[in-house]
This record gives sequence, structure tokens and C-alpha cells, in this order.
Amino acid sequence: MGQELNLVGKFEWDPALSDDDLLTELAGGRWMPGTDDFGAVPGGTYGVTPTFGNMLGAIFQKPAGSLNRVNLFTHSNKDLIGFGGTMTKNTLARADVMMNTNSTGDNLTAMDPVSMSNLNQPGVFFTMPGIARISVEDIQKRFAKDGMIVLYACHSGQIPTFIKSIATFFNTKVIGFSDAIGYYPPPQTTAHKFLRTGMKVGLGFGGAPVSDWRALISNAKAITMTP
Repeated sequence: MGQELNLVGKFEWDPALSDDDLLTELAGGRWMPGTDDFGAVPGGTYGVTPTFGNMLGAIFQKPAGSLNRVNLFTHSNKDLIGFGGTMTKNTLARADVMMNTNSTGDNLTAMDPVSMSNLNQPGVFFTMPGIARISVEDIQKRFAKDGMIVLYACHSGQIPTFIKSIATFFNTKVIGFSDAIGYYPPPQTTAHKFLRTGMKVGLGFGGAPVSDWRALISNAKAITMTP
């Protein structure tokens, strides 16, 4: 039986915010999601992947041919998927999100076209703690024939060629969204407590959350690419 893997990026407020602070930012339209908020969408068991390498390691640890669907909840730009970083309060607009990016010679912090191209070369291997000599082909083998990766990340589907490059890298179908992915906390009904249970996603800031985040792949703004 195929498996579903839920992964979330590691993003924290800098400096850290109290629940009262979070409620203030939410009421003012300035709140942005972090690690706990990403994880609250799927609920249950999920993996925190602070780097691209951690995502690859999480996939590699699954049996070959077992993954039907990987759901990634994180921040992104149009041509880069971020896995770690910080949010900083902005008194005039939504919080500023700073994503960790690759430095020279580093291909495993963020996912971008250059990093994927560098890793997906004959004879190229990389390592993870306790795991030696992983190749991109090893990662690709973890997906079932009908497998997919779904990117619940703001802006991730706005450059179709970027989605195509991810599909080619993983050798599986990849789905992003042409409109921004927005995160919607539940009604805040408890004083001094920021509630996350029931966190939802939707398309576009200021829009409406969807009742079934898995079914969002059938939306007209879903961008699907195959290898």
C-alpha cells in the first residue's frame, strides 16, 4: 500500500513572539505561518525538514516504490523553495520572511534550479547524518509509478518551468499553484492563546480557505508538471 509523507519547513519568529503577540499580528493582517502552523494543516505525523537535504533524506528513508504523495508545507519564492528561515514583524504589512539560501558550493539548503542541476549529474553523491552516498536516482526510486509531490508554498507554481525542473529532478509528477498559497488559522476564541488546530490553506491572500487541502490539486489554478 502506498504512503503519504507530510513535510514542513522550519521557520520561526525572530525575535520569538508570545501567543498574545501572534494574536495581535493576526488581527492586524500581518501574521505569517511558521513551522507549527504548517504542521497544523495536515495534523498527525509530519516531518520537519529545515533544509533541502533533510527533505531528500526523509524521502530516502521510505521503501522503494512506496511514496504515492509527498505534501510540502513551507515558504517559497517563484524560483526557490525555502526550508528554513525566520519571520520578522513588519508594522506596515505582512511579516517579512527570510529564507535560507544556498551559498557557494552548497546545494542542500534550498531547492532551486542550480542546486537540482548540480545534484542530478552522473556520479554525484551526497550524504546525510547516518546515510552515506545517496544519489538522485536513489531518491527517485522511492516514488510509486503514480507518485506526486504537492507544493503548498506561496508562489511555488508561478513559473511553470520551475515546477517542470522539480518534476524532472524527482522523476515524478509535481503540482504547484499559480495563485499564492495562503494559510488560514481557525477562529481565535481563547484569550491569550493562539489556536492552530483546524489550520487551513487556500488560494490567494484575503481569499477563503478550502475545506479539503488534499483536493486542492483539482483546482483550476493547480499547475501540474510531469518529468
